[in-house]
Parts: sequence; C-alpha cells; structure tokens
Amino acid sequence: TYVPAVTKKEKYAALAAANRAAMSAADPKTARRLAKPRNLNSEESLTGDVAGAAIERMLEEMPVYRLWNWLCRPEFFGLDNIPDEKPLIFVGNHTMYGIYDMPLMIYELRKRKGVTLRGLAHPLHYASAFGDLLARYGAVKATPRNCFKLIEAGESVLLYPGGAREVAKRRGEANKLIWKEETDFVRLAMRHGCTIVPFGALGVDDAFNIALDSTDIMASPA
Repeated sequence: TYVPAVTKKEKYAALAAANRAAMSAADPKTARRLAKPRNLNSEESLTGDVAGAAIERMLEEMPVYRLWNWLCRPEFFGLDNIPDEKPLIFVGNHTMYGIYDMPLMIYELRKRKGVTLRGLAHPLHYASAFGDLLARYGAVKATPRNCFKLIEAGESVLLYPGGAREVAKRRGEANKLIWKEETDFVRLAMRHGCTIVPFGALGVDDAFNIALDSTDIMASPA
C-alpha cells in the first residue's frame, strides 16, 4: 500500500480545516471555545487560517476598535508593493502604547490583501487576559522556536524590533525608531530565505503630549 508523504504545511492546513468543521457543527458557545487557541505552541495555533477568520471579525467582536476605526479613518499606502510569495517578515515601528494602530493594520491587511500577520508577543502578555486576546488574533509567544515554526509554515510574521522600549516613548521621542544596533531579523530572513517587508506607522505619537515620563519620575525626590 502506498501512503503519500504529507508535508508540515499540509498537516497545518488539515488541522485548520478540521477545526473549522468542528466550529461550524458546534453550538455558538462551543464554537467560541474551539475558536480560542488552547496551546500557543501547538501546530494548530501556528496556522494562519483560524487566526485569519478571527481577524476578519475583529471589528464586530471589539466595538471599541470599530469606533476607533471610524474616528481615525486610517489610510494605508503601498499595499500593492507587498510580495505575493511567502514567508514574509513585516518589520516596523511601535507607536506609543502599541495598541492603537496595530489592530487596525492587522485587520486592514487581512481584509484588503488576504495577509494574516502573525505577531510575536512578549511572554509576559500571556500572564493576563490580554494574552488570550493576542492569541485569538494570531499572535504567539515570542520565542525563537515559534518564530522558526511560523516561517517554516509559510506565515507572515510581524516583528517590532523596538519592543517595549519603543512603546514607552519619552518626551521628544515621538515618531522615532528606538531599535537595538543588532538587526537579528535580517539574519533570520537571510537564513530562511524570507522577504523583509518594512513599514512605518505615523500619527498615533502625535496624539499624545507627555507631561511626565520615566526620566522625570526617576529624577524626582523620593
């Protein structure tokens, strides 16, 4: 008997298809439970199909972002320059607090280009309910192993080299890149043959006037 070989990508697709079938056959309560990734390091969580479907419903599930999208009217430029071949590594700047533009960008790219961005989130996020939210919309814990698995599965990985420091900008740092000198994502792309898609997010930092930053707090008398 001949048994054809199954690639990892086909295995991930089969897992996603089985999950979708189970969701469609379940009652709403069970469907919501199945839609939530149960293990952030599992093969099921490393396929973009399930996350992509959730992203398409993001504005319906989170009215605050639907309102924010209506108020801000975000504009996107250069979407036609995104390559069709995968895997891709999207590399860009974190705006202040990191929660105002990123969800809308993820939603818009899925809606207009069919691209599901898979974020790598700091493990500390998963100590709270915020981690469940990140997982629902495609993020996984930021570990070298998870990054490698996403790339191996042909996913589009979202990286913010500035990390937490770039989120917590101080006075005078609006719209500035705060990156380390080492560019690990370049070596990662070269090693795995990925295309780097650079992007910039502007506007959010201009909406804040910082009255007191960490430097002021550290300099204040005890």
